[in-house]
Amino acid sequence: MKQAILKIYSPIDSYGWQLYRVRSFLSEHTKDEVVIEVNSLGGSVNDAMLISKEIADHGNVTVRLLAFCASAVTWMGYGAKRVEIADDALWLCHQSSVLVSIYSSLNAEDLERTIEDLQKSKKLAEATDLIIARKYLDKATANGKDTSLAKVIDLMKEEKFLTAQEVLDLGLVDGIIKNAKSMTNEIRQFVVENHATLDMPAVPEDFLPKEESLVERVKNIVSEIFGGKLPEPPKEPENNQPQNQINMEKKFVLVNALLAVAALEVSDGKVTLTVDQMQAIEDALAQKKAVEDGVKDATDALDAISDNVKAIDGLKNKVMAVKTVLDRTPLVAPTAQTPLPKTEDQKKAEELAASAVDEVNQEAKNL
Repeated sequence: MKQAILKIYSPIDSYGWQLYRVRSFLSEHTKDEVVIEVNSLGGSVNDAMLISKEIADHGNVTVRLLAFCASAVTWMGYGAKRVEIADDALWLCHQSSVLVSIYSSLNAEDLERTIEDLQKSKKLAEATDLIIARKYLDKATANGKDTSLAKVIDLMKEEKFLTAQEVLDLGLVDGIIKNAKSMTNEIRQFVVENHATLDMPAVPEDFLPKEESLVERVKNIVSEIFGGKLPEPPKEPENNQPQNQINMEKKFVLVNALLAVAALEVSDGKVTLTVDQMQAIEDALAQKKAVEDGVKDATDALDAISDNVKAIDGLKNKVMAVKTVLDRTPLVAPTAQTPLPKTEDQKKAEELAASAVDEVNQEAKNL
């Protein structure tokens, strides 16, 4: 049977985009085994519920939770025949939230109405929490776990990241994907730097981004120069090679790879380079500078968007932050609207502006 893979690596927006993607994909692969890979911090409860139903209706879907999976996406796949989690992933459930916006001066009557509205919002949030908690309970019970609705609700109130093994032990997934390698430093860094903005708990220390060593940085630079693939290391020297040449080969492996030589020629502790070799080094440095300039230009452009983006460290993290906002923005073309009739004051203002002499721009035209 053919296997089709759908990747969901962004929020579950409330505009129906992800729902449309899933529905369209499943309708195109009704007779195929479908795998849905998810790396998302959640989103719309309503859309996640509808996606869950689409998955259940298909009947042959496996959901794989990768890297960071939180909120609605933790139960969105419960309509699947199997839900798996990557061994290096982090999983987070929590109580639902309701958007509340109050910014005004209120008198006693206004406050009373506001309190009534908030009580309604509270009941809605409680009802939503109960629906979600039952989903977790049903999954855990189906996997043979002895738990209760009260324990599940307590877990939601605790609101902390769980490891793959902890989620499996609770019966909230069906299996663990071994050696998944789904958690990259870029993903970690983004969540670490934005967990407060995203209203999420801090990432456990064991999952904090690993510092890149100097050797790894040099290897990455050389890898970029060679189009993403690191050249093969030079062959081991013959036994009859001079000792100082052997040492030079082992010490400057990356330079040898850049110059495409097995070993540099060494004489009295000095290395002689040809014009072609010098040009290769010059070209590599020029390419590295061009990449750095491009990164700086892109970073400056993103920083100009807002102070919040400027405060984020790293180009990839800035891009991911902007992408998160864009993913939540509906792609709707503006509709043509009939312009409102102009008032008499507007007409007079336009006539005055048309007859006025713009001395500054007129002087500029004469230059």
